[in-house]
Amino acid sequence: MVYGLDQWATIVAILGFGSKHLRSRGGPVLKYLTEATFPLYLAHQTILVAAVWIIRPARLPVGLEALFLLLITFAGSFAVFEVVKRIPAIRPLWGLKPLDGRPWPVDLAALRRPTARYHRRRRLLAIGVAAPLLALTVVAAAIAAYPGFDNATQYLSELGGATAPAPIIFNGGVFVAGVMAALAGIGFGLAVYALTEKRIAAAVIAVVFVLAGAGMSASTLYPWPDPRHMIINLALGIQLAPVLLLWGLASRRDAPRLKIFLAATFVIMAILTVVTKHLVFPGTVNDDNVGWWERAYAIVLVCWVGIAAWVLDRKLLQDAVKFPQRLPDAAPAVKPG
Repeated sequence: MVYGLDQWATIVAILGFGSKHLRSRGGPVLKYLTEATFPLYLAHQTILVAAVWIIRPARLPVGLEALFLLLITFAGSFAVFEVVKRIPAIRPLWGLKPLDGRPWPVDLAALRRPTARYHRRRRLLAIGVAAPLLALTVVAAAIAAYPGFDNATQYLSELGGATAPAPIIFNGGVFVAGVMAALAGIGFGLAVYALTEKRIAAAVIAVVFVLAGAGMSASTLYPWPDPRHMIINLALGIQLAPVLLLWGLASRRDAPRLKIFLAATFVIMAILTVVTKHLVFPGTVNDDNVGWWERAYAIVLVCWVGIAAWVLDRKLLQDAVKFPQRLPDAAPAVKPG
């Protein structure tokens, strides 16, 4: 305890003398270091632990090892600072002021001000862009946390099953991704309606996505091998979404590449479906490679959503810029008195 108090007293003394001599000084270097202080504090311990894990097996001399750890910790911490200070969304999480000076995380005053047309639809589509990224990240993290996991022979559902060391990574991540997919589906439906005014197509698109998202999220509540886990098959209904989007966007002549992409996506998913269900080329998919086929299928099934959401967001933005507000109804004529 005495040793601990002595160490803290030393730290307080250093901070006190530093404050006394630097309080009235300025300059770009001091400003930079002042801004970097808290991010460096947050980052240094994680980087130090990682550096020890990498360097310790080399059994370097004590002095050389300490020098390497010092250099890596400082360089890594400053590298983290340089990255986070350039990303507005996470600056406040690292103790940095927002770049635009607005309150964070929610600017209530801004929410009450008039906003650009389609801003709510575009936020839902932004969730659609983020959902595949989250899903891929979660799967990668779950695989990394499962020593000995065989990508060739094991199914992805096993990452959240009874044999997984940390099933919460997969189950929690997929649950959130399912909710995001449902919200994105509402955004897809609203976007199609905004661009084409086709109510039925927009509603069907939204329903397909909501059911798919519900299937993803619900399946994580019953981890494999629970038979109820197969509710995830609801998510396979998203295979119809590219065709439904083609139907909804049929009247738009300014999205030929998006239509080609949607058609190609549907064809690829159809081919993967008939092959993996052994409807053609029986024996191509077998116990030795089923995992790779499932991953290919999952990547196509998930990633196209992010691309389509981004393209539709750009279309909404173009329309919002071209027509900032809806034209008001014509005022009734007034006879001169």
